[in-house]
Amino acid sequence: MSYNSILEAIKTNSEINPGKLCVGDKKNKATYGQFWKMINKGAAYLEKNGVKKGDVVVLRGAQKVEYLFSIFSIQLLGAIACPLEKAVKEDRILEIMNFVETKYFLDTKKLKDTSAECISLKEMFKEAMNDETECDVNKYELPKSDDLSEILFTTGTTGKSKGIKIICKNNIAIAQNVSEAIGITSDEGVEVLIHVGLDTVQLNGQYYDTHVKVGDKV
Repeated sequence: MSYNSILEAIKTNSEINPGKLCVGDKKNKATYGQFWKMINKGAAYLEKNGVKKGDVVVLRGAQKVEYLFSIFSIQLLGAIACPLEKAVKEDRILEIMNFVETKYFLDTKKLKDTSAECISLKEMFKEAMNDETECDVNKYELPKSDDLSEILFTTGTTGKSKGIKIICKNNIAIAQNVSEAIGITSDEGVEVLIHVGLDTVQLNGQYYDTHVKVGDKV
């Protein structure tokens, strides 16, 4: 099945496989059903804090459930995520916020600069994880394939840092490419990357099914 966005894939699986594991890290995990509800709660939290469709939200974080949750919440609202690495300093954050013309910053810690609208990721995630809080999982319209989803900034190690616009179908292509490439580590520690096919992005995810997961022995 082909999708217009990662969000559409999550929503579809929340209806077909609600009890199947969707995301997880050392501290938190969520099924497709749970994660879709969390994302909707996150979008509502952002809206309550003034974020609107088309706004850019700069965020900082590591590859954890709360980080993925925040990006998808931003995108479901129709806003644009601008993710930065956890180690990025405040002066660089403010520089990027000025460049993308936004006042919204989402993180577990506030910036010292009082001109920024700092939204607490800790509170947003805590509210989304509360099973007793109800939400309308059909309130927000799913993004279209050509909608802008993210702005990514290069590190600037080879010159001036640049902002790169990513649309929803780019995210799908990246996800498909991951499923078409498998990394294998032998018992001796030898790592092998196997990529199946040429120009596989053009297949839009057809003909590929993943039957193993991270940690499986083959």
